[in-house]
Amino acid sequence: MNKAIKKTAKRRPYRLNAIVIGAGLPGRSIGWLHLEQLLGMESVRTRHIVEPWWLDKKNIDTQGGREFYAACEKLQLRQKGISLHSSAKHLPDLPADEPWLAIIAARTHEAPALFKTVIEKGVRRVYLEKPGAQNADELKEMIKTADDNGVAVVVGYQKTTAGYVRKAWNAYSEAPDDVIDLKFEHHNPHNRKELETIFRANMEGMLLNQCGHELALWVKKWGITRESIVDVRVHGEHTRLERFGDIRDFSELAFTALTSHGVNFTLVASRCGGVESGVRLKKRSSGEEKVFWQADEKTKKKAERVLSESPNTVWYYPFFESDYLRLKQNFIDHILAGESGIPRNAPSLKDAARALDIAESLLPTLLAQADETGQWTHYHAKNGPTVRAMDRLPSASDIMRWGILGCGKIANDFALALKAVPNSTLTAVAARNAGRAKYFASMHGAGASYGDYSRLAGDPNVDVIYVATIPELHRRHAELALRAGKHVLVEKPLATSIQDAEAIERMAKAGKKFCMEGMWTRFFPAVELARRLVHEGRIGKIRHVRADFGFDLFAEEGSRDAKWAAGAGMNVGVYPAHAAVMILGPEPVKMGAAGITDHLGYDMDAEGVLYAEFSKMRTASIHWSHLVDTPEDIYIFGEKGTIRLRPPAHAPTKITLSIPDGRRRDARAGLSDTWEFPLPVIKGDFFYPHSEGLCYEAAAVRRCILAGLSECPQSPLSESVSALKMVLNGVSEIRRRRAAPIKADISLNSNTAGEKPCR
Repeated sequence: MNKAIKKTAKRRPYRLNAIVIGAGLPGRSIGWLHLEQLLGMESVRTRHIVEPWWLDKKNIDTQGGREFYAACEKLQLRQKGISLHSSAKHLPDLPADEPWLAIIAARTHEAPALFKTVIEKGVRRVYLEKPGAQNADELKEMIKTADDNGVAVVVGYQKTTAGYVRKAWNAYSEAPDDVIDLKFEHHNPHNRKELETIFRANMEGMLLNQCGHELALWVKKWGITRESIVDVRVHGEHTRLERFGDIRDFSELAFTALTSHGVNFTLVASRCGGVESGVRLKKRSSGEEKVFWQADEKTKKKAERVLSESPNTVWYYPFFESDYLRLKQNFIDHILAGESGIPRNAPSLKDAARALDIAESLLPTLLAQADETGQWTHYHAKNGPTVRAMDRLPSASDIMRWGILGCGKIANDFALALKAVPNSTLTAVAARNAGRAKYFASMHGAGASYGDYSRLAGDPNVDVIYVATIPELHRRHAELALRAGKHVLVEKPLATSIQDAEAIERMAKAGKKFCMEGMWTRFFPAVELARRLVHEGRIGKIRHVRADFGFDLFAEEGSRDAKWAAGAGMNVGVYPAHAAVMILGPEPVKMGAAGITDHLGYDMDAEGVLYAEFSKMRTASIHWSHLVDTPEDIYIFGEKGTIRLRPPAHAPTKITLSIPDGRRRDARAGLSDTWEFPLPVIKGDFFYPHSEGLCYEAAAVRRCILAGLSECPQSPLSESVSALKMVLNGVSEIRRRRAAPIKADISLNSNTAGEKPCR
């Protein structure tokens, strides 16, 4: 117990009643430290202790149970009028005219239920030990409960009060625009032989448990949210995943988060790497680095002495004791001063929820990078992000300058979506009509406009060109850009013939410039997750892919729209074709197609069905149409289950994984998970649904160019050519087999025998 507190313990009468829930054992539980500190406070009277574990019938006669009772006797708790309970439900209803503070330091998974119980008993002030709950959704429910009942809650992220953090914050505040990197270190001194015990004692995992302190600092001090994090990179040399039976967690973790604040946040943590915590601050202008460590030499020596005298003492007691005391004391002083809510600088439930929100959004990204040798980027979602391959974390100085050829509807949507891509700008636009280009440029903030495509290609202020002209001109304009030394993104389809597509591919490779088809579907987070689930074998060996895309073009655009002349296959059939190639591989070994051509004189496919056989007895069935609105799903069928990309599958935001239970393959009886990835919020008038998702494609182009790649690993030109071959061969088959007069020897219903053959 703090001696300074002991000396002042009886100066004034008690003014605040306290309950400690989850006291644990002395020297080994944070709850016991809270209890000792409360017992030494002059204005606080501890009235109840709830210990669900050691007072439970199955544990009361164990060594730990006996040790708990002995510790209670040593502190003379009963003589002080303190009641012991094995459950919070055994607490009496508390007098409403007396102030009560509950400290909840029980196991994390028990905290939400205990929180609700103490509120029902009449508590209106709660100190909740971090992280407070196992996930952000539970914390958000607790926030609602607290708001509905007028409960003030401080969460025990004590580092927010630590001296070294205050010093780091003050140094940052002197010139925040001059800070480019903030590096947080948090090391624990556990023995490697104890790792399995540590893993099991902290089932929420290292990121939520140990690293939660630093994430809470990011939230509370620097205002970081999950939406602030643009990209994440794991530093593999300082990251280690380990497994003990059924549990797997980090023993070391190091990663950098690039934020929209313009500052890189790095976190380095270890289970067995010492006792130090600190913050390193790096200046943008001079490269100077300032370091602020948690413990000075005096504190370290004190810790060594305490640990040598009491080997069972939790190692962090000597380091954090004063921080825990300060955080509680500030809250208690706030209560006794008659103030509502919590102290301004104290971590709140909302801060804790944001910290867990960040942890949950980071975890799949970190795990994926730790499992793979490549680099990855990061997305956030309502219930879990996904990841995609990348090369490196871009620096804030890497500005990508875009030019757009064509000023139609899709160009408008791309220009709007580009605003959501960090460090990317629209520099120039071109159209056949100079006035149209000038108007488009004024609408989207482009600095230059041209009535000549070649002038844009020669603009030295353009790094990459988006070809958004009609498909028949894609080869001409892609080659124009490549000859000018520009990188190229070609709107789908890559070309209108296999020869043209292969010519674009050859020129891009010869010139060593980046080139990609704008098949934006591949870059939606939901699609990235689908690919990862397939790669991980979650549904076993893949057997079949079923995909469709169709809409009533006549109802939407009339009979004169250019899409009729292009054909449904080239307009929408490329989407399901890409789905098949993306999952099953480059080219089918066998293929058959059937369909009908339009009735408007274009003599192009209006609807088609294609069945393809790939290697290893894997198959695909795809459907496209300009005649009807189809469900537009992508189903990936495996031996163990199914992945479904929900409508609209060409721009999906939801994905469902179903693992049936038993031979009946009844998904309702097995496992079913759905993930949702909300679209980014981008201001502007989009022509096409979900066009906000074009930002994913543009961001991928930027990352690949910065990495020096000539192709995108997620959408190589070879797969674009393969998908195009599937569609064009299917269209040729449909046109070849278009309806012929029905032979007389085939039995027909009387009311159809005289009809003209359909086209």
